[in-house]
Amino acid sequence: MLSSRQPPEFENDSKLHYCLMSNHFHVLVRCESAEALSPCLAGLLRAYVHYFNRRYGFIGHLWQGRFKSPAVAVVDYFLSCARYVERNPVAAGIVAQPWDYRWSSCPAYALGRPDPLLSYNVWYQSLADDAGQRQLRWREFLLGDDPREAAVRRGHWTVGDEAFRRRMPRSAPRPGRRRGRPRKPPPGQEGLFPEFYAQE
Repeated sequence: MLSSRQPPEFENDSKLHYCLMSNHFHVLVRCESAEALSPCLAGLLRAYVHYFNRRYGFIGHLWQGRFKSPAVAVVDYFLSCARYVERNPVAAGIVAQPWDYRWSSCPAYALGRPDPLLSYNVWYQSLADDAGQRQLRWREFLLGDDPREAAVRRGHWTVGDEAFRRRMPRSAPRPGRRRGRPRKPPPGQEGLFPEFYAQE
């Protein structure tokens, strides 16, 4: 599934951190404009649906609901959001260390493994001048405590301090969340991606 070929909508945007889980994914991108995000993600999701349907003989919709797209205060909160993304497999109890999960950007940042999906990341580069030191500092950050973690986990439509949230325009109302218990998958369609957890 992981391919360096990008949908055309993604060509001018920076893919900086990602993590693919069995029933959802996270991708931290930097778009040229707020208006570019929706077609960017729509192209990515459409490309994956075509791939999935061809590979598994599936027909019909694959995604449920709209994607969530909070705006992030890049100076103070970007690396904290990246940490949250790459720690998802640890939080789910799949691995003990986030860089052991191969379906994420973490091995690239924590161990220096090449990843053609990723763009140049100025915030990560600023951690240290030396590549080995950057990787060490990123591993320490992933395993340590982050005082901004609560703000990232809160799930608001903006991730940043109070001043940043006040500055963000709210040009249109965000869709409301569905209340109640989440729908169960149809029988036989639970856990469609066991290979995500296979160890190399």
